[in-house]
Amino acid sequence: MAEYIFINISQLGNRTAASNSDIMLIRSTGGIDSNISIEDFLKIPIRGKVEISLSNYDSDGAPVVKSGSVFENNGVGLLLSGDATPTGYAGITVGTRFYLKYDESESEFVYTETAPTWSDALQGWYNGTDRYFFSMFKDSGGTLYQKKGFLLGQSKEKVKTFTVEESLNAGSINTDNMDLKTKVIEIGAWNMDSVSSVSVAVGVEQGQVRNISAVIRNDPDTSLAFLAGCNENGTLTGQVQMISGNALLTRRTGGLFDSTAYNDTLINRGWINITYEG
Repeated sequence: MAEYIFINISQLGNRTAASNSDIMLIRSTGGIDSNISIEDFLKIPIRGKVEISLSNYDSDGAPVVKSGSVFENNGVGLLLSGDATPTGYAGITVGTRFYLKYDESESEFVYTETAPTWSDALQGWYNGTDRYFFSMFKDSGGTLYQKKGFLLGQSKEKVKTFTVEESLNAGSINTDNMDLKTKVIEIGAWNMDSVSSVSVAVGVEQGQVRNISAVIRNDPDTSLAFLAGCNENGTLTGQVQMISGNALLTRRTGGLFDSTAYNDTLINRGWINITYEG
């Protein structure tokens, strides 16, 4: 059974009168210290705020919510006095995005596939009275906790443009609830005049690929063209396929690339560009 302690905020200062808004309910999921200090009390976040620490955040290992984490859930401030191991991973479908939430009715952290919605009133991501904190992805093998990400607060102000002076390093870009990455691979030597196709290992699982293309350069490196492009008559010049985890590049017989301008085997013929979910 959960234990509670009521603290009259007015008693922490020089005020003498209390009102309903002066009362905050604090619950410790690991038991209550009746002599809670003002310092510990002030660690309890205001509505919508959260200071929660997750182990194995930068790896695919199973996480625990660390002792000392503080957060507000449905108007109640909570202080975690011991590490908490979430439950429910076995019930998550493989190859599926899932979430870590605090189950208010059970007073524990739980994994769920049910997505939350933003609550303006509570200033957090909720499903009912359960607050959500992180999203993750269960791999096809059903053992990993991939793509851990903290659910950020919602803002009506969106960034329209920004400038990066030198470079921007990002593990992935999230779009339509997919974490997308880009990989560029050299094709290597390819005498396109005499060999119609080549197969290149790309190091990405076929089921993760969302887009693939190849750009070809001629021998003197004065021209670049997409392999799966069209000539002036609208005829395809080649195609790019993913077969058994490899990129299969094929040029059309009699097309643009079936030429002595593309027969040098001492140069890299071009690049394969892959966008994949990972």
